[in-house]
Amino acid sequence: MSSCSSYSSVAPNFSQVENRLKARITNAASSGQISQADGTAIGSALGDIATQLQSSSTQGTQGKGPGQLRNTLDTLIKGEVGSGKLTDAQATELKNLLQPN
Repeated sequence: MSSCSSYSSVAPNFSQVENRLKARITNAASSGQISQADGTAIGSALGDIATQLQSSSTQGTQGKGPGQLRNTLDTLIKGEVGSGKLTDAQATELKNLLQPN
């Protein structure tokens, strides 16, 4: 699994990273680590976040450092919570899934 710090190097190909993360979410739901409902919500939020990251990448914000990218991810995750798409617990789980193994 790629860490947050590696996203800046793969921003143009974030869909590959997104697919790996979604596979991790599916595995976590299948193994009972998270519920199927949480897996669905987290996967959907990840799709939203990926879309926003790809959009910001095309607008010239590509190449952010690891700290800046982590802050951006935290902001996007908070936005998913604020919009009601994720609970606080689901947001925490998503952050955990974004951490390196």
